[in-house]
Amino acid sequence: MGTSSEKNYIFKHNASNLNYNENGYVVQASPISILPIWYQQRYNILVSSKKLKIGRLTAELRRVEARMVVCDNRDAIVQLLKESDNEETSLKLLQENYGLTLFQAHHIVETSLRILIASSRIELEKRKTDLELNLTNLRESFGNIPDEISIEALALKKKYPTPRRTKIQGYIGYVRIGNGCIQFDHVDEIPSIIEAFPKETLEIFIYNGPYHCRVTENGKLEAGSISKVTIGDIYGIHVDLKLNPRSDKVITVNITDGTACCVKGFVPGLRKEGYFYTTPMSRAISRNGVIETIDVIKTISLRKTICRGAMTDIIYVYPDPKKTHYVLALNSNTPNVVAIQKVSPEKSKISINPTGTVYLVHSVEKHFFLNIPVEYRNRNSTRVVEFLNIDALLNGNNHARIDIATMEAKKNKYIRLL
Repeated sequence: MGTSSEKNYIFKHNASNLNYNENGYVVQASPISILPIWYQQRYNILVSSKKLKIGRLTAELRRVEARMVVCDNRDAIVQLLKESDNEETSLKLLQENYGLTLFQAHHIVETSLRILIASSRIELEKRKTDLELNLTNLRESFGNIPDEISIEALALKKKYPTPRRTKIQGYIGYVRIGNGCIQFDHVDEIPSIIEAFPKETLEIFIYNGPYHCRVTENGKLEAGSISKVTIGDIYGIHVDLKLNPRSDKVITVNITDGTACCVKGFVPGLRKEGYFYTTPMSRAISRNGVIETIDVIKTISLRKTICRGAMTDIIYVYPDPKKTHYVLALNSNTPNVVAIQKVSPEKSKISINPTGTVYLVHSVEKHFFLNIPVEYRNRNSTRVVEFLNIDALLNGNNHARIDIATMEAKKNKYIRLL
């Protein structure tokens, strides 16, 4: 044991974050020198833990085999146990007459007769097969120990990464104010952006894909990096565009004044001009509220460029999510009222007011931002409604009507008025 002065010496150096070995001596340690030590220690731990588990499974296998012997000779073994004078005699007879080991014989003697009699041969055979399979896999896993350590090392690297010295922006959407756009990389930024423009008309858009492109006011497509503050309109396209306007994986649909046409590929356009960017198989909403999956090219007039299309009952088109989603509607005759409809993947129908002007949007997420145009508000300063959980608002129903001008909506914990 070291003296008191030696302990103080070691403690004083520990305060300086020096490295020590098990004997208390200062050593030079670096990741390169520590990794072999950690690897060897981890290797030893995995080997010993596997051996321990093999021992436990083997013991359990031997007990199961002993119980199977009892099932095959139930009456004779029960009689033997009842007539034996002492434990030693029982152990000896079980080993001699049934070829059991001392460990197995002890197990039978220490198990109550009620449990021994109730044992099922079929269940024991299944348990034996499972144990043998586990043992085989466990023995073979010794050769995989280096791979297991490698996976652990990668997990540690991911858990304790080297922090970045610079921040790479990962914008998830933008707030459009007039002709300008302010991108954000977290929804918590939205209220502060809105507060900075208290009297401006604004809209919030969340990107629905990794491929971002900006459309200028004159309808030109600009690829490349998009700054945090910019002008025009920004799209996050989910399909694999790679900013290639000729991609067949996206269809541009233009719906204007009761007519619609479609073009293969990406044709730049501003959202206010009735442009929809979708996939060849899409969901379409008609004037009577019917929602169904359509082949866009076969259903909507195909053109080489966006121009006036053919008359159509379709008023809204979006990529088919192939899962339950939500359609939200506003009507100019019922300002401040948001109608929410839960839509199944099958053909369905929503209720649309035949009078007034209809404003439709859809969401595949429960958390959703709904822009409220001026003509759909009445004596209401709300410009955007944030639905924190649409499912919770529906409360088990397939549809709901929410008046955002009421105190009930303002106090609802699943609604935020911006």
